[in-house]
Amino acid sequence: VYEGEGRFRAVYHAEKGPFEQGGADTTPWRVTIKAKNLNELYNCDLVRRLCPEPTNEKSKALYKPGRCIWQWLPAGDPVYAEQKDWYDKTAALGFEYYLIDDGWKNWRDGEKDQWACLKSAIDYGKSVGVKTAMWVDSKEMPTAEKRRAYLKKVVEAGAVGIKIDFMPPCDSKWCKWYEETLADTAELGLFVDFHGAVKPTGREKTWPHELAREAIRGHEWHMTRFNRVLPPEHDTILPFCRLVQGHGDYTPVVFQKDQLIHFTWPRQMAQGIVMSAPFLCLGDYPQNYLDSPMVELIKALPATYDESIVLPGSEIGECVALARRAGSRWFIAVENGAKERHIEFDLGFLGEGKWSAVSFCDDPSGRLDACVKKERRVSPKDCLVLNNTRVIPARLLGNKKGSGGKVEFVLLNNKGDDKWEV
Repeated sequence: VYEGEGRFRAVYHAEKGPFEQGGADTTPWRVTIKAKNLNELYNCDLVRRLCPEPTNEKSKALYKPGRCIWQWLPAGDPVYAEQKDWYDKTAALGFEYYLIDDGWKNWRDGEKDQWACLKSAIDYGKSVGVKTAMWVDSKEMPTAEKRRAYLKKVVEAGAVGIKIDFMPPCDSKWCKWYEETLADTAELGLFVDFHGAVKPTGREKTWPHELAREAIRGHEWHMTRFNRVLPPEHDTILPFCRLVQGHGDYTPVVFQKDQLIHFTWPRQMAQGIVMSAPFLCLGDYPQNYLDSPMVELIKALPATYDESIVLPGSEIGECVALARRAGSRWFIAVENGAKERHIEFDLGFLGEGKWSAVSFCDDPSGRLDACVKKERRVSPKDCLVLNNTRVIPARLLGNKKGSGGKVEFVLLNNKGDDKWEV
């Protein structure tokens, strides 16, 4: 709290009473980011740069980004007898991970307890080339001794990652708990997803094996079984505030018809590009992805990107338009708010060469669970003009330096009248 004359007073809102701080007086960084434009703001890494470089070699070795299928959002508690099918379909998508969420502790199979059932499921996943992360409530590991004992059982079961949920407000004790948990998981060989967590503060730079953190109102807040609906403008705000602080475990891309509410398939697909994380958990039945006309785009969806550009037409609370490069591939995604908009931007970032484009547009009938496929050719000299648009996700394949290549766009246009102009 600013008290005037250059003085600030620290307020520890989560503390229930006094606490002691040993050694030198230290406080967290307080950061204000001022940028000339949205592109500078979106790409600002000041929060991470204030944290030390990684020194733990085990943590660095555990940084293995990937896509994940997650059962709990579409289906609730996982059923033990169904796990082979979930693993098989995760493998069919080419995804690296499968997440076993809350409910596995109730598994039983004859004389097998939950841990034996868990190991059996994880072993099957290994047999089809899919690695497993598993969920735990933080109350299972409130102390250092209980935490390490629990994590050792997780490792023995064969999991490679742990999703820890329902942490209490972050007072001094729990702030220390986060750091100690990162140290323990690195030592034991587990990557971490902090769900139900305090907001990120750049520590994923120091501990690279933290692959995801929630602290975001994601797709769990757009679920019919809880009567929760997110407003259309929600996704147009997050990239310029919450996601500037660090990755967000948003659990995007839900195609299930009864979950779409006021969104369409292409809008949901765009979400998967905008709301990325090194541990990218998608929130629907994998069969819905395999049956989708956008299945090849879903299979190509990256978890991390090498470069991101905020495109013209972006406005906080109104529209987010991104071009993102992963290796030699560019992905374009645009999410609009509640109002229809006219946006246009050139494709000069593609580099030289001709490109073929395959687009997926809104169904003219207005169906939410449908899209129309089109094909065309574009070049870096072209300008993309979109009228009455709400969402535009895309994949562009080619050499970063501009040798040309294949471009796959996924476009949503409310009236189906998307237009390319040179």
